[in-house]
Amino acid sequence: MSSERVQEEKSRLRRLLLERRDATSAEYAEIAAGRILRRLLSCREFSEALTVGAYHPIGSEVPTRGIMSEVMSGGKELYLPRVTDDEAMEFCRVRDVSELRRGRRYSAIMEPTGPCAEALSRGLDMIIVPSIAASADGCRLGYGRGYYDRYLEGRRGAATTVCAILYEKQVTKRIPADPHDARVDMIITEKKTRYVGGRRERAARVR
Repeated sequence: MSSERVQEEKSRLRRLLLERRDATSAEYAEIAAGRILRRLLSCREFSEALTVGAYHPIGSEVPTRGIMSEVMSGGKELYLPRVTDDEAMEFCRVRDVSELRRGRRYSAIMEPTGPCAEALSRGLDMIIVPSIAASADGCRLGYGRGYYDRYLEGRRGAATTVCAILYEKQVTKRIPADPHDARVDMIITEKKTRYVGGRRERAARVR
């Protein structure tokens, strides 16, 4: 499939699955978020992580208030993304959500404030990413701006687990991908935890 055709198919899927996600009721979103949190807490990858990258949700994304609270109360370091003036993305340490302010480039997104040095040269232990959709082979569909793809290229440590959280109805059989698209290692929904491409075996060898 040509790159142009891939982009057309991604745009079609993005419209379809955003509409599907937007139809999620606030009540169900909170129930699903609780179930996703319980699944995340039961994962060895999360329990052993000392540094965790997460996100502050916008629109109909899976709520992450519980995840951020568990990270900070559990003695782990929480990092959230911020878009820089040169359209790159960096993860900044957050000690309290009251530190967050609306982003300068995207006012709908709450971002860390103050100085923001690189978190760790070896990469965060776990990064929890927002997704419009994901497929069983680890392809993730985002908003099309490529921030996570660019960030993960070169900053993904050997032991970094990239985990997509989303509603089960957003998991699809196939997502067309470009060579530069970063894949995830885990997919957690309110109904199932999926490991991608032998992630468990790779993690065991690293440790």
